[in-house]
Amino acid sequence: MVIGPLIGLLLGSFCANIYVDTGSVNTDDLTITPTDTRWVGAWWVGFLICAGVNILTSIPFFFFPKTLPKEGLEENVDVTKSDREEKPRGKATEEKHFLPFMKSLSCNPIYMLFILISVLQFNAFINTFTFMPKYLEQQYGKSTAEIVFLIGLYNLPPICVGYLIGGLIMKKFKITVKKAAYIAFCLSLTEYLLSFFNFMMTCDNFPVAGLTTSYDGIQQPLYVENMVLNDCNTRCNCLTKTWDPVCGDDGLAYMSACLAGCEESVGTGIN
Repeated sequence: MVIGPLIGLLLGSFCANIYVDTGSVNTDDLTITPTDTRWVGAWWVGFLICAGVNILTSIPFFFFPKTLPKEGLEENVDVTKSDREEKPRGKATEEKHFLPFMKSLSCNPIYMLFILISVLQFNAFINTFTFMPKYLEQQYGKSTAEIVFLIGLYNLPPICVGYLIGGLIMKKFKITVKKAAYIAFCLSLTEYLLSFFNFMMTCDNFPVAGLTTSYDGIQQPLYVENMVLNDCNTRCNCLTKTWDPVCGDDGLAYMSACLAGCEESVGTGIN
């Protein structure tokens, strides 16, 4: 439960440091680094590694026999014949009892609480794991590999401590499985509700000339088509759909070096 995610995060961090087209392009000629927003990690390497591990772990299963002999099969042949005759009946019986079985399973409080806990936990964490890496990259200028590694260091220790503390509490207070399921549900629901406070944390938009502010530094709506260009760069034939930001000495950022008025720029990258 803990070692698997740890290995996965380390593998993701390793793959994110490798350029996506490695092997088909000369990485020495790249002018972008993993901290660049245009960098794309070799996401496909992780699939190859996992596929190789799955193949290696499946090799021992090929040495198992096709069928395992039943205990006492050679001693009692009549029982085997009767079992073969009852197989069709057994399948019909299983189909007949499927719906009652599902009904009893859905009425099991421990099972249903476990399902609700899983749903609440996934809903609480899915947004964090989806958007936090990109947010940290933009705010702190870190690479994807560093962000993935830091998220693992931040999340895994509390999980380990939670397992240990939960086991000690159950052992000390002799909590039954049903009570533990209710406690876990209440805690997961509280955690899910508290996660909504994340939406209250906001940051000011970074001043990007022509995008969030005017070229004079005056705040404006997030995007206005006719405000991307200014008098100083109207005749420069700059692309208004290109996102290759540069910082100016006036405290503003510009969508590209061309819009900033630069005559030359280095580091546009291959992709």
